Amino acid sequence: MASLSLILALVASENKISYDGYKVLKVSVDSQGKAELARVMEEHGYGKWGEVRNGAVELILQPGERERVVLDMLEREGMKHEVLAEDLGRLISKEKIKIQRRKLHYASLEKKIMQVDFDIFNFHQHDEINQYLYDLDGN
Repeated sequence: MASLSLILALVASENKISYDGYKVLKVSVDSQGKAELARVMEEHGYGKWGEVRNGAVELILQPGERERVVLDMLEREGMKHEVLAEDLGRLISKEKIKIQRRKLHYASLEKKIMQVDFDIFNFHQHDEINQYLYDLDGN
């Protein structure tokens, strides 16, 4: 599940893209041929495939016709897979709500360790991380 957290971190920082209805799959890739097939599928726009690790790869799969094509291909090639997230967009929305709640919580504290609104246990956008690091430096 740590890799699903990484996926959430990466896509949560992209405000302009909607992942509503997108699935996240963990696909078994037990041969070089299947790894190559995954690479070719990504090149042709059939989902966003991650790097093969420990004989498996994460796949962000867009909804609709392309989803059916990929799922059919996985079945045909005997590539075992499991759904890690049914709707990535919904998970991202939930995570954003949690982030806002934590921000409100820290804003309400009377004694703050630092005068920045940054929670290291949440996902943050790139510019927020840069600002936090800049503030730590004391500039």
